[in-house]
Amino acid sequence: MNNTYEQPCYDYAYDLLEIDKKAVDLRRAIELTINNNDELNTLLLKCMSSMYTNSMFILNYLTELRSQKLYGSKLSLDEFLSLYEEDKNNALTRLFRCIVFNKDISLLEIDNPFLIYELYCNEKPDIYFYDFVRLYRK
Repeated sequence: MNNTYEQPCYDYAYDLLEIDKKAVDLRRAIELTINNNDELNTLLLKCMSSMYTNSMFILNYLTELRSQKLYGSKLSLDEFLSLYEEDKNNALTRLFRCIVFNKDISLLEIDNPFLIYELYCNEKPDIYFYDFVRLYRK
């Protein structure tokens, strides 16, 4: 009989970071924001050039980058739905610091992401997404 114990396969990040919630949030924020090697290299350079690099520094940079990407443009339906689902972990609250809808969407059936997306698409280009989560969780 073979008594060797097989350790379950965990994502390498869990092992490397001796994971806690902040590390998971940070990793997820990076995955949601960084789309290519150039953006990743820029993040690494910013971290190396700062005297005080910590998770807040990185999250603030990611927030700034995400806002730049969204400014004046609209999310695709797929990206919107992906972020909507992801926000069960407060990802949107962390990643967006933008203008809130000028409509009171808290009064709508906002558990329906398609309805929110429809409203979102009808907004002026300079009005873009913030924390609909805070509104729909009321």
